[in-house]
Amino acid sequence: MAAPGTVTNRIVFISPSRDYVELIRDTYDEHSREYAKTSEDNHTYSFSVMVATFLEDLSGKCIDADTIIARGVLSSQLKQSNREAAIIDVPIGSEVATAAWRAFERYGRLPMAIIGSFNIVHAAHGLEDVLKADIKYYLQRSNAGEDIERILDKVAADGRRIVLCGVNTNRYARKRDCLPVVIGMGKESIWQAISEAKRGALIRRKEREKAEQFRTVLNHAYEGVIATDVDGRVTVFNAAAADILQTPAATGKPLEEVVPGGRLNAALRGHGDFKDRLVQYNSELLSVSKASVMLGGDFSGHIITLQRSSAIQRAESLIRKKLYAKGHVAKYALADVIGDSPAIRATLVEAERFAKVSSNILIVGETGTGKELFAQGIHNASPRKDAPFVAVNCAALAKNLLESELFGYAEGAFTGALKGGKPGMFEIAHTGTIFLDEISEIPLDLQGRLLRVIQERQIMRVGGDSVAPVDVRIVCATNKPLSAEVRRNRFRRDLYYRLNVLTLAIPNLNRRGADVLRLAEFFLEENGRRFFHPPPSLADEARDLLLRHRWEGNIRELRNVCECLAVLDDDGVIGADDAERALSRDLSADGGDGGSEDERGAGNAEDGRDLERERLARALRASQGNRKRAAASLGISTTTLWRRRKNLGIDE
Repeated sequence: MAAPGTVTNRIVFISPSRDYVELIRDTYDEHSREYAKTSEDNHTYSFSVMVATFLEDLSGKCIDADTIIARGVLSSQLKQSNREAAIIDVPIGSEVATAAWRAFERYGRLPMAIIGSFNIVHAAHGLEDVLKADIKYYLQRSNAGEDIERILDKVAADGRRIVLCGVNTNRYARKRDCLPVVIGMGKESIWQAISEAKRGALIRRKEREKAEQFRTVLNHAYEGVIATDVDGRVTVFNAAAADILQTPAATGKPLEEVVPGGRLNAALRGHGDFKDRLVQYNSELLSVSKASVMLGGDFSGHIITLQRSSAIQRAESLIRKKLYAKGHVAKYALADVIGDSPAIRATLVEAERFAKVSSNILIVGETGTGKELFAQGIHNASPRKDAPFVAVNCAALAKNLLESELFGYAEGAFTGALKGGKPGMFEIAHTGTIFLDEISEIPLDLQGRLLRVIQERQIMRVGGDSVAPVDVRIVCATNKPLSAEVRRNRFRRDLYYRLNVLTLAIPNLNRRGADVLRLAEFFLEENGRRFFHPPPSLADEARDLLLRHRWEGNIRELRNVCECLAVLDDDGVIGADDAERALSRDLSADGGDGGSEDERGAGNAEDGRDLERERLARALRASQGNRKRAAASLGISTTTLWRRRKNLGIDE
């Protein structure tokens, strides 16, 4: 009985004559004694010998084998009979030359015929040059008597009497005017065949294990997976696909027969590839992807994946919680930037070049243009991509908090300080990237400390007395012209030149032309997933309105408009009325991060400031001072609320 974890492989050797049975058994016994198993070979082997010349000799017999060893025409016939067992040929080595020498010694150097299967003829080819003899080859494709007689007639017509052949052909040749000599089977060839059988058993076992692993992975994947061949017939249909589509798994049938009709069937027809397309199927919304399989440049089928949108939502929520509990991560890559306009393509090319070096970068652009997206993309395209990406909004924190957040603090530095102190953002970002958003809002006295960190590449915690080296790349962003801030003495000139090594200017949305429509379609599809319904399409009139609109809030404003459109949609098509309603919202209450008075272009009219001051104060009173609720009621972020209060002089 085999030990646990081992596999028994059954080998059957079919001998063409009883004359070889003892030699075969002795060779196998010797091979088993000397066979050195590899560490991966956990097989045991059973071995038996059968005698057969014709395929018909095996009819009615149960060959209980994983591997069959045979020779000549019988081996070829076994391969064509579609048996489940692997068929190993007995190799032809020196046997043909040995038989030829024996024939010449016995009969003299008469013209010779060599009759046999392809491997025998192939092994003997060139023997006439070695032996300096008149030899001709005759390919034997079957063991049928009429075929052998036909070959012997040809041999006789060619004037050849010496015939080298197998056991069966020898029987026919002895009845003719021939001098037959059987091509024997030597120990070396038997040994090689047994070795090949054992090696093949190990390889086939590994292939079966991989195939089973593949099947197990497919059947335990939460995604439905369907594969089709070049003719559109299903070759893979995993359990998840059967569950999602509520249809029995089926292979070998055309895809349109396996997948019921409707929107899903329509989406899968044709050769076009797509990714994460939302398709309504029965009562569920599915995320469907379809990719072509190319083999050597030629189309060979499709891979289709299916996911329930509800399952995606649950998985994303779980992954997000686990991922962001571990630390600071850049979520986006430069490839996530949507758009093909010349302005954005040029910016992307520049960003990719900047990513390859470690110089400081200053990203400038209007509010809502995606400055942090580019910062994350640059980090993920840089050699620091596996290190932390730490983002700090310099406008969102009060001065005393900003200092300790940036540089950390030592134990006992102030009342309430944690025991052992706390590392700052520069320490956390060590070997990675720190992104300082709204750098123009950093207080002047902290600018000096920041300058020292950049120059010395070391930090000292608040309340500490020792320095620690840091290796960080600094990427800053601003929606204000820093050069103007320098002229107004609001920003240190030396810090400005330290930060402004490489400048990346993000174009506003009004310069990006048709990118508006691409972004709109993306946001509509994104909101479709959020609200669990297929994304609406844009009518031509709505597209024209979006293209003509002046996007003062840039991409952030467009995102908000698209969210509104997704909510307003009730028939799957966004018309001109819906677009006008979404675009005509009161800009003073816009949900975008509208920024300061300079950003909004509100002017210096005192009545406008008073109106805004009263609106913010009223919201704060209604929320009983809760900034988060007040910001939500105004449709702005807490950061924007803080900035507007600061600009308007509203006390805490």
